[in-house]
Amino acid sequence: MPPSNPITENTSKKRLISVLVSAAFGLVGLVLLLVFVSIEPFETVSKSIEPQDLQATKTRPVRLSDAKQKNSATRQNDAKTVEQEKLGVRRPDSEIVFFAPWGSGRGELGRAEAFESAPEGPMSFVVDAQGRTLVLDQVNSRVVVFEQGEPVKEIEIPAATYQELKLDNDGNLILLDRLAQREITLLDLDGRVISEVNLEGPGVREGGAVTALFSRADGIWVEVEHRNLVRLSDATGSAVDERSQVPGRFWGESDSVLTVAREGPNSAVVAVQSVSASRTDSRILSRVLFSMRIMHLLALESDGAGRIYLAAHLVKFRQTKPYDVIEENIEVVLLSSGGDELDRIRLPASRIALEQFRSLFVGADGMMYQLAFSEEGATLRKVVL
Repeated sequence: MPPSNPITENTSKKRLISVLVSAAFGLVGLVLLLVFVSIEPFETVSKSIEPQDLQATKTRPVRLSDAKQKNSATRQNDAKTVEQEKLGVRRPDSEIVFFAPWGSGRGELGRAEAFESAPEGPMSFVVDAQGRTLVLDQVNSRVVVFEQGEPVKEIEIPAATYQELKLDNDGNLILLDRLAQREITLLDLDGRVISEVNLEGPGVREGGAVTALFSRADGIWVEVEHRNLVRLSDATGSAVDERSQVPGRFWGESDSVLTVAREGPNSAVVAVQSVSASRTDSRILSRVLFSMRIMHLLALESDGAGRIYLAAHLVKFRQTKPYDVIEENIEVVLLSSGGDELDRIRLPASRIALEQFRSLFVGADGMMYQLAFSEEGATLRKVVL
């Protein structure tokens, strides 16, 4: 056997060490990458959530394609389902206020199947002090008024691009057009235009940044990027010369504002602060744990008693292929003014994917309403808490 060559052996050892070191660095890099992609953005939403949702809260069921597109790292980060019994989740008593089939006739509501944008259903609705429901049927360029479950009036509106509807103190319609005309339109109940106010200006860099609409005794306010409220008009609907801004969302008629932020896959934090205080002076009012993974925060509302309603669209994914959605629902948590949990209910999610700006409404009396969609039409439910 020929003698070994020390130079060749040393070279081989160096190459082996180099390969092992490179492999180790590669493994570390892969681990860091997986950790990075599995981190969820810290989504801050002001009190409405929807919202919203408090996104500009668009609510829709999760499509199976959405679930399949989730990468494996995100799937690994899906929260384990919390036993609903431990959280006290219940199905509430509810009644159907009305059912409206899809269409453009009397008592029907419009549904748009768009090819270059998301399909739409009625974007929003309100319930007035007399118990009448006003539905923004923007597909048919109208607002439909239902009373005791029956359609009693149709109000023609100037365009099909409105996404939100509120009422002022005189019962006039306030319509929000974020993307086309980028303005607020105030109409009387006969459809006559009272005033129009531009969205864009100080505090609102672009119309698409508006995420909610509010009517108060001092005028019309919009929420921008789920963070700040900006006053656009006075109580008559006339544009103000100087736009006031408030961080968060008003808590009823108090001088405090609320904010909500996601904290992990299935929990959220509700915080409160004085209108005159800086954002750094806010204090945590409540930490809310949901029974499944949060897909969207839908609403953060309050009633005349100061109680808080936090709603989230929840989903559960299959842990094996095809990683599809196996369960989804709407969970609403009712908090006292002190942050204590008073109740927790589960509502069915819409069964078809139609764009909707706001799906839940809470009246001053604490009554909650949900507008949900199916292949047959739209159903408004009145929920007893």
